[in-house]
Amino acid sequence: MAARRGKIVVSSQNSWIEVDLHDPTVVSGVITQGSIYSHRCVTKYRVRYQSSHSSSYEHVTDQAGQTKVFDGNQQNPQAPVTNLFSRSIMAITVRIEPVAWVENVVFRFELLGCRHH
Repeated sequence: MAARRGKIVVSSQNSWIEVDLHDPTVVSGVITQGSIYSHRCVTKYRVRYQSSHSSSYEHVTDQAGQTKVFDGNQQNPQAPVTNLFSRSIMAITVRIEPVAWVENVVFRFELLGCRHH
C-alpha cells in the first residue's frame, strides 16, 4: 500500500488522529517517531479501527483479546519504533490514541499493510 502518514501536536488526554484509508486495507502495524526538533514524543498509544464507515470502532488487541497498549518512542524520539499487531486487521479507518507522552503529544506515524483486492 502507499504509505499513509500523519502527525499530531496537541496536549490532551483525549487526543487522537485518524486516517481514512478510503478502501478496505490490511493493516499489520504502526511505525512511530517523535519530534524532529525536540525530545517530545508519544511513549504509549492504543490503536482503534473501523472495518467499514458504518461499523463501530474496535481496539487492536493482544493475543489474550485485551486492548493492546503499544510502546512508542522512549529513548530517542527521532528513532523509528515499529509495532506489529498480533494479527493483521482489515480496516477502512485507523485511529491512533496517545496514552502517555513526554511534554506534549507529538508524533509522526506510518501504517504498515497492503490494499486488499
